[in-house]
Amino acid sequence: MNETYQNRITDQICKIQNDRALIAFYDRLRYAPLGNYAQLHAKGEYQENGHKVHSLICITIQDYSNGTGDRNIITRFNLAPEQIQFLLTRITSGFQEFEWSQSKIYGNPDQNGYSTARCFISPDIPMIPKGSL
Repeated sequence: MNETYQNRITDQICKIQNDRALIAFYDRLRYAPLGNYAQLHAKGEYQENGHKVHSLICITIQDYSNGTGDRNIITRFNLAPEQIQFLLTRITSGFQEFEWSQSKIYGNPDQNGYSTARCFISPDIPMIPKGSL
């Protein structure tokens, strides 16, 4: 039987794409343990494979305006459901502009003392001109 895209199971919630960029949202949600019955989402209370479990939504932003391959820039952010809810309230309330940011530095420093860093700054992403998606 030939499987079509619509019949495959995926954790992708939605995708927005144009000829220069792509933004996709992925389901990384985890339920809270039974002992925390008042919570909906896991917030690091228990472990899977030796790691604390957090309920998250992954946002992937891909900039291929300069081409693909080595010139393609891809970054991922894991946001808590409360952070997604905040962004959604700003967008659905009609705010044209608002500020919100998150940054993370992780990994072992290189020989110059630098580590990998990610920064997510508000949904008004400069690489995507307004109205182009």
